[in-house]
Amino acid sequence: MSPAAGALLSAAVGAGLVGVVLGISLLVVRAVTPVSPTAVAPALAVTYLVKAFVLGWILLNVPRPPWLEQWWLAGAVLLSLAGWLTAQAVWTARASRAAAAEPAGRQARAARHETDVPGDAPAPGTGPHQEDGPGGGPGEGTPP
Repeated sequence: MSPAAGALLSAAVGAGLVGVVLGISLLVVRAVTPVSPTAVAPALAVTYLVKAFVLGWILLNVPRPPWLEQWWLAGAVLLSLAGWLTAQAVWTARASRAAAAEPAGRQARAARHETDVPGDAPAPGTGPHQEDGPGGGPGEGTPP
């Protein structure tokens, strides 16, 4: 095998390794979250331990193939990891912004439905900020 082919195959193995290891974690999160959100952290911890033992066993027991270029493998692992983490950060930021905007939209829609006429302010003394009078009831004077 030519050095270029070995380098290309080593880089592909490195990128594939990152994809498999992080993909397993992503699948665990997606499988466990709907069932029990509080069990995600323990499930990820167990998954991490299993992946660490399996990878350790492979590194210690499987002989190095002659075509494997260590620096290409390491470079591909680092670049793939950086790419994966960047993609996850962008996706998480977008999802967080969308989730943060949704409750505000719901509150605005709910506030519009509380009024008699859509878009109009509530009549005095009927809105959520009405004043309690001296007798303790709504609309019976000014606040103490």
